[in-house]
Amino acid sequence: MRVLSPTLVLRRSFKELFALTIGFFPGPCFNGNPMKTSHSIDYSEAKKIVDAIVTKAMALQKAVVIAVADPHGDLLAFARMDGVGLPPMQIAMNKAWTAARLRKPTKNVGDRLQKEGFDIAYYGDPRIVGWGGGIPLFKDGELVGAIGVSGLSSEEDVELAELGAKALEKLLLW
Repeated sequence: MRVLSPTLVLRRSFKELFALTIGFFPGPCFNGNPMKTSHSIDYSEAKKIVDAIVTKAMALQKAVVIAVADPHGDLLAFARMDGVGLPPMQIAMNKAWTAARLRKPTKNVGDRLQKEGFDIAYYGDPRIVGWGGGIPLFKDGELVGAIGVSGLSSEEDVELAELGAKALEKLLLW
């Protein structure tokens, strides 16, 4: 009778498991269905959004922070104009993150919380904000990014974020 070392047994077991795994899954996707392709704005598009908002804010002689994120809420572009304090930096990033993750404008989140009497902690994540100025970007019903603007009143932040979305629509002829 042959006695196998633990190392040899482990190698053999791993090889058998690997062979079974490869044979079990029918193709590149685990369930046999084709993989989903998702789309996102890229850096050049995000930068054009930032540029449009900065141009408008300068024309108004105001200063803001702009964050543009991908569909997951991760930053693609960021700008802090001269004269803006430190808190709006994180708030703008959180607005973009919230709009991307919840797929709705941050103002809608705040309005719902006020209407229903919930605390923002209801969502369980400290990055979620309910102030206006965060808007998701959709193309053909698919989320492709989000914009967060902070540093002014909620209404002005919303107006500038919407201007950025319109600049992207013009650029891409959506």
